[in-house]
Amino acid sequence: MNLALFGGSFDPVHKGHNKLVRLALKSLDIDLLVIMPAFCNPFKDKTLLDSKTRLRLCKKAFSSFDRVEVSDYEVLKKDKSYTIDTVRYLKEKFKPKKFYLLLGEDNLKSLESWKDYKDLKKLVSFVVFSRHGYEEVSRDSKFIYIDMDEDISSSSIRKRLESIKKDLWEEEILKSLGENMDYLESIKTVLEDKKASNVEVLNLKDKDYISDYVVVATAMAPKHAEGLLNYLKDDLKPKGAKFYAVDDSNSEWIIADLGEIIVHILTEEYRNKYQLEDFLKEEFLTRK
Repeated sequence: MNLALFGGSFDPVHKGHNKLVRLALKSLDIDLLVIMPAFCNPFKDKTLLDSKTRLRLCKKAFSSFDRVEVSDYEVLKKDKSYTIDTVRYLKEKFKPKKFYLLLGEDNLKSLESWKDYKDLKKLVSFVVFSRHGYEEVSRDSKFIYIDMDEDISSSSIRKRLESIKKDLWEEEILKSLGENMDYLESIKTVLEDKKASNVEVLNLKDKDYISDYVVVATAMAPKHAEGLLNYLKDDLKPKGAKFYAVDDSNSEWIIADLGEIIVHILTEEYRNKYQLEDFLKEEFLTRK
């Protein structure tokens, strides 16, 4: 098997981490990607969130990803964690044919000071994700580089957390993830309660598609489709959901773009004619 490790403090986990994982799954031949929150980063004196909270939030953040596992190995050690020790543990456990170590580009400055760095180089293939502001760091031709257009620093989120009540921190962190599982449940519930039929949710989160999820539902008639859209707006907007675009020019097929979620409401005639979910499944879920 081919294994990847993405470790760090995750203090806190956020959408930049999610994007890095999605890019890794798309760009590399990976059978399993292990997320490894550290109990204590050897290069940091303290963390804002305790280790158990960071572990729990990571599990929530990556719960819907295929081929991703969040490990409690370093947290349970209750001591400083060194990457070389974790790599050796995972190699013994999984015996991977290929082992990728995922890094943010900001790690390059201190990489050679990591414990047993020369041994680590022999055990893994370094995969470096570019980060804004670190383009000046010299690149090693033996490393794999993947460009991402999003900062993966947690510092700005920590500053925002420090300005609000502590009992609101978890809610704020989950909001910063762009996590839409609650919205998905709301969308499905509203559509079904308002008599839409055959409501189907497609998870395309680690696929090369423009959104993470697609919801497809059948309306009884064009007027019903328009009503379903209005019901969704009335339910979701107070919860903070953003409708980035809505195409309701043809009431036979209405499309609502909520960023990570795209909702298609079609009349039965249009759904049978265009077979949208069958196309998406064939194109993104079954193709190897």
